Amino acid sequence: MSLERFGPFFALMTAEAGDGGDWRSVAELTGPRLLAERVEHARATIEARSPDSEPVTDVRAVASTMALGLFARLLSPVIGAVLTGEPSMRPDPATTWLRVVASGPVPLRTSAPLATADPDAVIEQLILPLASALSAQFRLSMRVLLGNAAAAVVGACHVVQLIEPGRADGAAALRGRLLSMPPLRDTGTATGLFVRTSCCLIYRLPMDYICSACILVDRHTPTAQRIAGAIAPARHAAARRRDIDFRQPPFR
Repeated sequence: MSLERFGPFFALMTAEAGDGGDWRSVAELTGPRLLAERVEHARATIEARSPDSEPVTDVRAVASTMALGLFARLLSPVIGAVLTGEPSMRPDPATTWLRVVASGPVPLRTSAPLATADPDAVIEQLILPLASALSAQFRLSMRVLLGNAAAAVVGACHVVQLIEPGRADGAAALRGRLLSMPPLRDTGTATGLFVRTSCCLIYRLPMDYICSACILVDRHTPTAQRIAGAIAPARHAAARRRDIDFRQPPFR
């Protein structure tokens, strides 16, 4: 599809789901066995990339990090379609398929006819069931998981804006609307520099990384001070190292 010009996270296949490969529907993925398999795969991948580190044992952080990538994969093609006026997948967990791969962006396929892109329905019918299953199985705060969904929205809107600046106003408006309404309200700033009100927990993994949108980038937090030299290079990271006033504390 033409949305691949925005990158692999925006790609969507439309062939039948059974055409070769290990495809799993989103409905299947909410089951405990498959979720456990995907989280274990993510844990092993992280550990393999940091062979000199201690074994990765923080499963909650792994599950949250895996969820962030998964939410971005489900939301990006739909957000791209909204901003370009193209059709996209129906938000049906039974006809939305993900292919199991060793690494890289997970291939995404729909086995239903394309329809009007509806990111609200994707959040309601695909993201929330996955978030609820992850929360229950891995004892993760729903606030953290919804913050991950908000970050996925912001990331997709930002990519479209960077690649096609003429769509910047539409991207900002879509981000503002989605982050101003339930269930993503109060998960992060709806306009301007994106700042989360929760932490995705990736800083607990052996990556020496703090997201530039994270509440922990506040220069007064112990974590930001402890690994200040290891914060991932991001254009906004330096601007974020300041006092941040939140109405609610971070959920870590």
